[in-house]
Amino acid sequence: MRKLEIKETIIKEWELTFSIASIIMVSIKIKNLDFLIVFPIALLLYVTYSIINRLKDRKSGIVIDKYGIQLKSENKSFLWEVINDAEVQDLSGGKIILRLKTKSSHFQTDLSNFDTTSYKIEEAIVFFSNGKIKGRETKLYNSINDLVSDKENLEVIIDLFNKHKRKGLWVLTLIFFGGLALSIYFQVSYPFPFSFAIGWAAIIIVMYHFNKNAESTLRHSDKIRQLTDNQFNEIAIKFKLRNKDDKQNKRFAMVFMVFMSIGIFIISYFLSR
Repeated sequence: MRKLEIKETIIKEWELTFSIASIIMVSIKIKNLDFLIVFPIALLLYVTYSIINRLKDRKSGIVIDKYGIQLKSENKSFLWEVINDAEVQDLSGGKIILRLKTKSSHFQTDLSNFDTTSYKIEEAIVFFSNGKIKGRETKLYNSINDLVSDKENLEVIIDLFNKHKRKGLWVLTLIFFGGLALSIYFQVSYPFPFSFAIGWAAIIIVMYHFNKNAESTLRHSDKIRQLTDNQFNEIAIKFKLRNKDDKQNKRFAMVFMVFMSIGIFIISYFLSR
């Protein structure tokens, strides 16, 4: 590998979300045309125009090579000689953050709109820095090693958290997109106006209960049960299963989902009139 070149993603997450919503609105209004159909059609045309423009200009926005990290989209360049540490973090909603610590300052940038993954970026950073910068697995192992007194079962504990995270990601993704597809199908196929709204509410409830039960199962498993609540919480934070403001974020997420669900029901009501 001589260098890693990363291009901007063809379709951004918000564009995909609003495109799906627009297609649903068009499918509902096509049976009862009025001026409201102009808005989703205009949004679909805008997204299509943006995608075509990106396809025309596929230049690399980020380059990682033996010299350092070039963020061409921000006109910044960092040589390995000045980089003390680099961290690639996955946040909720598919957001990817790159944090760089240099000898004189800290720098952070959002890579969510680039066609890459956090692991691909991290692999290139470790490789091209000749091991000067450690990967997240090494950092994670060392940080959990400092927390856990039972060194003999350290790898077992890490493996259990890894399996829990992978299983949760796959199952929650299946529930979300499978439920979304079914909700759209019933909304388009049957005249009942609230099919999508009910489906959306059901998806949120099922995801919430699955996540709660899966975490409870992990907490009461053989090796994990030996951890204190503080150790469990700290390790969960390091695996990005929780964060330091977990209660506040959960409360905010719950309120947001409730208002979003209410909004979908209200939109469904007006679209059906």
